[in-house]
Amino acid sequence: MIGFIIITHGDFGRQLVKAVQVILGEQKEVWALSLHENDGLDTLSEKVGKILKEGNEQSEGKIIFVDMFGGTPANASLKFVNDEKVEIISGVNLPMLITGINYRQALPLKELTRLIRQKGEQSILDVKQKFLDKVSKAKNK
Repeated sequence: MIGFIIITHGDFGRQLVKAVQVILGEQKEVWALSLHENDGLDTLSEKVGKILKEGNEQSEGKIIFVDMFGGTPANASLKFVNDEKVEIISGVNLPMLITGINYRQALPLKELTRLIRQKGEQSILDVKQKFLDKVSKAKNK
């Protein structure tokens, strides 16, 4: 099973994990790390390193999800950029996590990462315009 580490500013990641569990139930191999005001880059990197070491030899790999590229959570994950069993994706959102959990036992690490990125990109929509387009099409039938 591929593990997930979600690292975000504040408790955003913890709340995402809670939302996933409301939808899909309790999940194993999912960690949420929060960065708060007085937390530092080194401390955060150490926490990630400890998680990565847990069962690393048996693990199929881990995907680190961060909230935004260039922030401290992303920078803390860069220490592991050369680890072949680690992928790092920014812009974490609920559809990405749900997709990842649904396919993490069926797909290899690189393929799962690609699928998760696609889902993240596809999930960003102008909801108002999409709705208005649908209504317009229905009226024209």
